[in-house]
Amino acid sequence: MRSYISAEERLLITVRYLATGCYFSDIHYDFKCGQTTAGIIVRETVKIIWDKLKNICMPEPTEESHLKTAEGFMKYANFPNLLGAIDGKHIRVIKPQHSGSEYFNYKKYFSIVLLAICDANYRFINIDVGCYGKAADSTINECSEWTKKIRQGNYNIPNARPLSNNGVPIPFTFVGDEGFALSQHLQRPYAGKILPREKRIYNYRLTRAR
Repeated sequence: MRSYISAEERLLITVRYLATGCYFSDIHYDFKCGQTTAGIIVRETVKIIWDKLKNICMPEPTEESHLKTAEGFMKYANFPNLLGAIDGKHIRVIKPQHSGSEYFNYKKYFSIVLLAICDANYRFINIDVGCYGKAADSTINECSEWTKKIRQGNYNIPNARPLSNNGVPIPFTFVGDEGFALSQHLQRPYAGKILPREKRIYNYRLTRAR
């Protein structure tokens, strides 16, 4: 078995694994390295990529960047004081050993969950990834680092602003679907099929923003 694997080949192994979802046994045959070694290489390389690029590709939001995001949602979705759209995505995985039903989701397959906040241009602002597939989006959001920072006043959210010159100041918020819990900083659609006109318009605007 090989005694040295270069940085370039480590990156190639990692990209191959991330792009194809192949087994480590495939990497073993293609790159002539052990399956355990391949797993270690992928984990180490992914951590290095994240540590080096996270503040470049997905920096901590500032008050200025929040306001720029709000301008985008107002321009493209006609939704004021909006800082991001939140939703979850299930990423299919092979059932980990001894995990029971932790990763088994409501769609009837095993997964981990990616919960993300996106701006009006579909770019990630923040993510929370790795929760069990059985966890609900609302539960993950409640436990996320950004929710903790919002509650502690450490997420650089701008002060409330009126929607018109003479209006009452309205807080800046995020939007999610009906699976999320309503809060001061998270709006969700009105429930029900028969709604008054103003609530139907609100749901339409919120759906456009999501």
